[in-house]
Amino acid sequence: MKVKHVWVRQQVLEEIQQGRYGNRLPTKQQLAERFGVSIGTVSRALETLCQEGWLECKRGAGIYACVPTAPRTKQVAFVVSSPADVVEHTYHGPLFRALCDVCAEAKMNLMVAPTPVEGWAALPERYPNTALYVVAPPVDSLGVLTSLWREGIPLVAVGASWQEPVAFPTIDSDNQSGARRGIEYLLHLGHRRIAYVNGSENSTNCRDRLAGYLNALQAWGIPVGERWIIRPDDDTHLSPSARNALTDLLLAPERPTAVFCAGYFLALDVMALAEQLGIAIPRQLSVLGTDDPVSARYLNPPLTTLRQPLYQMGRRAADVLLRILSHRAVLESVHEKLPVELVTRASCAPPEESNR
Repeated sequence: MKVKHVWVRQQVLEEIQQGRYGNRLPTKQQLAERFGVSIGTVSRALETLCQEGWLECKRGAGIYACVPTAPRTKQVAFVVSSPADVVEHTYHGPLFRALCDVCAEAKMNLMVAPTPVEGWAALPERYPNTALYVVAPPVDSLGVLTSLWREGIPLVAVGASWQEPVAFPTIDSDNQSGARRGIEYLLHLGHRRIAYVNGSENSTNCRDRLAGYLNALQAWGIPVGERWIIRPDDDTHLSPSARNALTDLLLAPERPTAVFCAGYFLALDVMALAEQLGIAIPRQLSVLGTDDPVSARYLNPPLTTLRQPLYQMGRRAADVLLRILSHRAVLESVHEKLPVELVTRASCAPPEESNR
């Protein structure tokens, strides 16, 4: 015979599914008498069912069934705030592949829904019975995502996190710790004049990377002036004003010996600008990037970068979304940050003695 608490769990589960108890279960004493076991055995069985989402224990009110049913929602929307080729995209691609794999296993339909943030409130009407897998939502989307969640729309935000308590689940990489680790690597190489090229000011990831950059320098007692932070307000390229500001900085007498870039394409722009200015990488300028597409290792020189676990993030977010669909009534919001890996290559080296 099975271990008693396992057997009791199985019997109670079958009777829940058959609707034998209605909404509220008998007391533990009554169940113990019914199955001829101890109250401790019943407690252990019920605790397992609570952890699995079949039961909810309400203090002072009893134990209630909350049966997970097969999700009525059979479609997931991959929501991005601007049109993009999500398959080939450096950031979206791994997340999309992960969601494709999970949806295939769960026999869920998948669609791509490029929609500006101001249109997100209308997504439930536009796509009925659709769960939302929201990719890299910006800082100012917190209000609309919170409203959708409170309206009962199943959703998960992947590639974003907020400092304040958030009602809906979020899965992200630990951008602040990753950036701090990258800056500490440059500091240990001997760099003291490190510039930072930020991405979008409305990106939670860029906000966290900036915080990590500042925290690392402050911990080493290195002051940071505003001119050392270049703000193109774009994740893909240097704006003309940002390019001019960085050019002035790279040509200044006390120029930076290293630059940390908040995005992969920003790093490409910085490397191209350095070449135009006749600044050798890494001998005269080290460049640290973010994200690690295959092409990063084939650059000249190969790029030192912070690798986000994008596929793992995407898969975890997809798993959380399916849990929401099956256990919406009992799921507590999940907030996870996966570690970022520092990948060292030839674009970073100790600064020249004359520039220390």
